[in-house]
Amino acid sequence: MVHFASRDGTMLTGRLFGSGETGVVLSHMGRGGDNQADWQSEAEHLGNGGYLVLTYNRQGICNPGQLECSEGRADPETSLQDALGAFDYIVERGAVRVFAAGASLGAMASLKAAELDPSIAGVIWLAGETAGGSYLFSEQDVAALDRPILAMAGDMDISALSAAQRLARWAPATVQLVVIHSALHGTDIIEMEAAPGDQAVMAIDQFLAANR
Repeated sequence: MVHFASRDGTMLTGRLFGSGETGVVLSHMGRGGDNQADWQSEAEHLGNGGYLVLTYNRQGICNPGQLECSEGRADPETSLQDALGAFDYIVERGAVRVFAAGASLGAMASLKAAELDPSIAGVIWLAGETAGGSYLFSEQDVAALDRPILAMAGDMDISALSAAQRLARWAPATVQLVVIHSALHGTDIIEMEAAPGDQAVMAIDQFLAANR
């Protein structure tokens, strides 16, 4: 277990996996009950594959059983500051090239973080939305990002699929679209369905290997 500050100064709790100069920050979804443990299997997989990986609980979120709680109040509005703080921390721990990855709310925080911080090497977007809460992405902003983006969604998760397809239309030179045969949302695909989960894991592996 590790502790670090969100960009707004709130202390967050996380976990580090693996080692290496290529880092991956995994930001979790925003539904009630979602937390860093949703990325556990993928974090272990990437950590064993030669990456330095950070999962974390955003503000006001705990692991199951009210363990490893982050300070603050659970509020989607602070998710961007938390993602940026996680990026700062993994760089402090030795990562030289860092990818921002997230699911749903975490995907949106990851893409916005990359828009704001040019040192983020690329984005893994799983079931995000192009408009929602405090997040609004435009074609102009996404096309100008000029960094690799892996956009994934289940084919029966209609709103998330539309958003992933929209990103691919906006920046066809940089966005790789992967459509997974699943009705599940975000990290539920990786956690709950073996074959679709394997497809998502393989796509992440290939994306990182091609861009590290």
